[in-house]
Amino acid sequence: MKVRQDWGFVSILPLLGTLPDEFTDYETIHPTIDRQRNVCIMPWGSEIPLEPFFGIIATAPPPGWGRCGSPVPRAFGGNMDNKELRAGTTLYLPVFNEGALFFAGDGHAVQGDGEVCITALETGVTGTFRLTVRKDMELRWPFAESATHLMSIGLDEDLDDAAKQAVREMVKHVCARTNLTRNEAYMLCSLAGNLRVTQLVDGNKGIHMLLPKSLL
Repeated sequence: MKVRQDWGFVSILPLLGTLPDEFTDYETIHPTIDRQRNVCIMPWGSEIPLEPFFGIIATAPPPGWGRCGSPVPRAFGGNMDNKELRAGTTLYLPVFNEGALFFAGDGHAVQGDGEVCITALETGVTGTFRLTVRKDMELRWPFAESATHLMSIGLDEDLDDAAKQAVREMVKHVCARTNLTRNEAYMLCSLAGNLRVTQLVDGNKGIHMLLPKSLL
């Protein structure tokens, strides 16, 4: 994944973000992107290293759901805004339609966990994807892994329920990859799994759990 522009934007927008009632002096800034040095320069002078990713990665939703807007992430993936889904990560998505109808967009140059004000550093990003059909897997929910970690993904309007889903999914995948019982996998998640707030601002909030693959 590569940032393809020398600028991006960050905004505070009406009725959006984590603190919509407190931040009503709406503002948009345009940090400069230095692609050679791989940093963005904020208007007040500080520099932040770039970590580009696509905020939206998805298959098409189940036909019975009708049209689904792009802001809310669901079982098909979508606007998960998960900064861990960077180059080199494998994301597993359920397929609900013939041909899967893969889509990616919403380029982010850098984002903190939470994406609290409603935007990351929004900009143009290009990338190359390898798409593989896994008929040996039965997925009902997105799941990911990097070279070093398994990553479960929970999405729900309630942050507690999103966390429960992330834990539940990790237990399921650990059991599928090992000989551990559900109890043992649950205890392993308690000792070595790290829950992180993916984002708080996309309708369905996100929690993801990272578990080192070296412990399996």
